[in-house]
Amino acid sequence: MTARSKSNRFQLRNTLLTVFAALVTAVPALPQNVSSSGSGNAVPDPPEGGWSLVDLTAFFGTQWYQIYQGSAGRDSNHYFEARPELGERVTENFSRYVSLEEAFTLGFNRLVLLPANDPNYVTIGSHNTQYSLGVDFFLKPRDSRWRPYFVAGPAAVTYLANGSITQVGTPITLVSTGFKTETYAALMYGFGLDYNFNRHFGLQYDVRGLWTPKTADFGLPSIPYGTGSLFITHNHGESSLAFTVGAVFRFGYHEPPPPPVAAAPPPPPPPVAHIQVGAIEGARAVCPGDNLALTVTASGWLPNQTPMYQWSVNNQPAPGGTGSTFNLPTTTSGEKTVTVTVSVPGSTATSSPVTVEVRQSGPPSISFTVSPSTIAYGDRLPLNAMATPSACGGAANITYTASAGTITGNTFDSSSMTFNPNGPGQQQQNVTLTATATDTKNETASATANVTVTYVVPASRVDIEFPNRSSRVNNAAKRYLIEVLTPKLQADPNSKIILIGHRAMGETGRAAANLDRERVYNTAAVLSAGKGICPSLDLSRVQVAYAGTDQTDPPMPFTDNSVKERRGATATGAEAQFRRVEIWFIPGGSTPPNVPGLMPAPEREIKAKGCPR
Repeated sequence: MTARSKSNRFQLRNTLLTVFAALVTAVPALPQNVSSSGSGNAVPDPPEGGWSLVDLTAFFGTQWYQIYQGSAGRDSNHYFEARPELGERVTENFSRYVSLEEAFTLGFNRLVLLPANDPNYVTIGSHNTQYSLGVDFFLKPRDSRWRPYFVAGPAAVTYLANGSITQVGTPITLVSTGFKTETYAALMYGFGLDYNFNRHFGLQYDVRGLWTPKTADFGLPSIPYGTGSLFITHNHGESSLAFTVGAVFRFGYHEPPPPPVAAAPPPPPPPVAHIQVGAIEGARAVCPGDNLALTVTASGWLPNQTPMYQWSVNNQPAPGGTGSTFNLPTTTSGEKTVTVTVSVPGSTATSSPVTVEVRQSGPPSISFTVSPSTIAYGDRLPLNAMATPSACGGAANITYTASAGTITGNTFDSSSMTFNPNGPGQQQQNVTLTATATDTKNETASATANVTVTYVVPASRVDIEFPNRSSRVNNAAKRYLIEVLTPKLQADPNSKIILIGHRAMGETGRAAANLDRERVYNTAAVLSAGKGICPSLDLSRVQVAYAGTDQTDPPMPFTDNSVKERRGATATGAEAQFRRVEIWFIPGGSTPPNVPGLMPAPEREIKAKGCPR
């Protein structure tokens, strides 16, 4: 026998004890012979079924020792091996939940001892007899098939050793001449389950513990007397746990009381009518003028009877409502509570009320917004008005109109609007859009939304031409600058101009190298000098560039034959179109052209020109 196997045996015993403790704490208190109702009055138990007065149980099982003695049991030099046990019990069922039990048990646990100074255990043939008187506390009454119970009571246990020793290792030494037979008072406790198959036979399963306050020492000394001597060192009592299964023989069976005899039924009463009215069917919300047929199902009259129906609307009898079907008037709107009463002689019943709503007719509702609320001239704007039909109007169709522009389906088109191309650079018009919803009953509703259409006059260009190898602005060009361009600049304070100077390929030499600049300076001076015939344009509104002989932008020939020129000032010939200044008019808000080398107008050089003649 090794120390490890002994430790495993203690673990198994402790596990069984834990299960026992959990069951004890989890099971509710024992039932009483009477229970209390909510009012506090005692309610007696129902009559008992069949039960036996005396049960005789023959059982067998396995018994373990030293199950919860801790280190005192594990470290001692002796223990009992787990071995079978058998016995019998007599149980007197004198009460519904409490019984008296007398038991005799014979256990065959072999004694294991560790001799002094020897690592090997020796075993000694032994057994024990137990006599116990227990009280059984059942959780179910004695007429039940399943009867779990707890048991506890005094006991006496006698330990006997027959002297047969199985020896391993060092020879043993007995101080005394033999082993003593000893009897100890004990406490028996446990729990179990009785299962009654029939009136004669049953089975019993139980787990029982036994505890004695004194250790069984078989007359051996408590200290060793030399190597190989047998002794028992501790005095902590003995404890055991047994699991048994037994056959139960039942005697003195008490038969259950006979079932009560049913009384003869009384003669049937004469038939009477009992009207039952079902739910009214067909109720729903309707519109004025709709046809609404309500029906009801009733039963319960005698075969020779004819039921009478009376429909009521808002607790008033309805004219014509005298059948199982009723056409509810819907000419007026509002809620109507409808019931029907069915009657025959001796019985009358009224249905549960139903509520019918006759809706009000009216126009649909409409909501209309646009996004974005500002668009550019030529843009198209999707229109998405939302119409909610009235309760009786049906689906609504939406149409659109506009105070300006055009409507195509659900889209507003601003490209047909009219703006002044010669007006200020940025113009706008407010357009009122109207959405109209028309339902199936030709009821209408309208909503409006405003959109602002903006128009920006695009940048425009005019080329003025110069005589060969000259930067002087001739009369035709001055007329355009003063009489045409200046009024446009004055009408649009946010407008600007760009002046781009050119010279022809034939204008060569040092004197002609700066003709493109000089032509720009003189043009700007005519517009800004502010004296003589020259207006006073703020040069901050002027930007300039010098293209030299670059003619990437094609010329735009300029002529005005109605103006008389001085001798030599007329720009003539095919090459005159290349001796030019491009004049770009940029209205406020419009996009200027992309001009390489663009810069602010040089005020000092331009002002030095005065008002050119």
